[in-house]
Amino acid sequence: MLRALHDVQTELCVNIERDMVLKLGGDCHSPIAALATVHGDQLRLQAAVGARDGGTPVITADVSAPLAHSHLLADDCFRLLEAQHVQELLHSHR
Repeated sequence: MLRALHDVQTELCVNIERDMVLKLGGDCHSPIAALATVHGDQLRLQAAVGARDGGTPVITADVSAPLAHSHLLADDCFRLLEAQHVQELLHSHR
């Protein structure tokens, strides 16, 4: 009965979003946003990360790839965030 509710594209998006949060070492208190969306034959992943204390800056990344290569999106997005010092932002204690 539940199989009728299953949507393959939604599953793909949720898995990519979860992978992004895991790569960042996020937990339920981490200021991390990840949104994956399918547009035709492309998958887009947008991410935003803020400081744990709620301060600025908020850094962002936006990547896309063909669905056939969607498994690489979280890595690509992580690299863009890493270049903006995401780990320092997440683990700073102001």
